[in-house]
Amino acid sequence: RLGAEGVKRADPSARVATAGFAGVGVDRVDGLYRHVYANGKRPVDFADILCVHYYSGKQQPEVATLDRNATRTGDAEPGAPTYPESLRQLMDWRDDFAPGKPIWLTETGNDVGGPMGLGEWEQGAKIPRVTMLALAAGIDKVFIYRECGSTPAQHAGAGLMRDDDTYRASWFTFATLIRQFVGVAPGRAWRIAHPDPDVWVHVWMRDGKPFVTAWTLGKETDLGLDLGKCE
Repeated sequence: RLGAEGVKRADPSARVATAGFAGVGVDRVDGLYRHVYANGKRPVDFADILCVHYYSGKQQPEVATLDRNATRTGDAEPGAPTYPESLRQLMDWRDDFAPGKPIWLTETGNDVGGPMGLGEWEQGAKIPRVTMLALAAGIDKVFIYRECGSTPAQHAGAGLMRDDDTYRASWFTFATLIRQFVGVAPGRAWRIAHPDPDVWVHVWMRDGKPFVTAWTLGKETDLGLDLGKCE
């Protein structure tokens, strides 16, 4: 609170962001509303932007129930929400207790070769999906950790480039995502129901027209949807 008040005194137009909470679960941010100061104000009243972090580790983000950066030991509780479910709960919490305030995913990525990740190809496949799932839920901005780094350790090997500045697959998959999403309207996308739960299809609006992203988990299959005339 003191820091936020000091920022506003120095520059009333400055935007104050919270610290980046490890994890996207509501339990991580709920204290911003539940804590009440003596004058009735709450920590969320002093924040313009809410910030969270997320790492799916070795799990697939669509079904991941544990963030290894937030929970270093133990397993997820039975029935724990998945990453997409946690994102929806987080956005609902925002709408109830901090309406209109943007949420930024200020740190996400995937380590390579360390205890919290898989290989380069898996990293290249997962980072765009983690990003799209966040944007589809209504997250306003996504920051990837990190630009460069390939030393196998906790997140030190999470670079889109290796230590020698050569490009990994993730550099190209993420660059493709960025190019394709130019002109995509902010706000939530809707997921098209599919008989195969491993098929994920989202519809966005790009330059005023529907824009579809689709992928499947761990297997080849047919999309099986009649999209009509499309490009």
